Amino acid sequence: MEYRPTVRYDMRFKDYVEGLFHSTNLDRNQIMRLALYVLGHTSEGMRILEEFQKDALTPPPLPSWELLDEWELWLGRKPNGVGVENVRKNLDTSLKPKSQPIKIHNLSYTILTLKEDSENGEQKGTVKQGSNGTEETRSIEAN
Repeated sequence: MEYRPTVRYDMRFKDYVEGLFHSTNLDRNQIMRLALYVLGHTSEGMRILEEFQKDALTPPPLPSWELLDEWELWLGRKPNGVGVENVRKNLDTSLKPKSQPIKIHNLSYTILTLKEDSENGEQKGTVKQGSNGTEETRSIEAN
């Protein structure tokens, strides 16, 4: 069963979609599905979605598909190889978020890391303290 939403958008989007339709081998539905297909795999898309989060504890979901492996989701059919290999070679997949970002406001933290010197038994380490987007790291020694 397919989901068939009605999409209303500005005339600039219409002109852009029409331009893409006439300059590619994609139909209008494929163009719209492609936009959704890549949205969650780009840092820009995730950054915009984060700005519209309902709350800090409900981040946007990550896509359940891999960027280069499930083209039939947006094509509506199995890819025939036209352009697929070029995209696989040239697309920077490092933009895909590795985990869901969580925004927490008014966070303060302290991280203490100690290591013991095996030669003299002294403990050395660092203290990281952060609050509201700032971070400070200090070296420490414990006797």
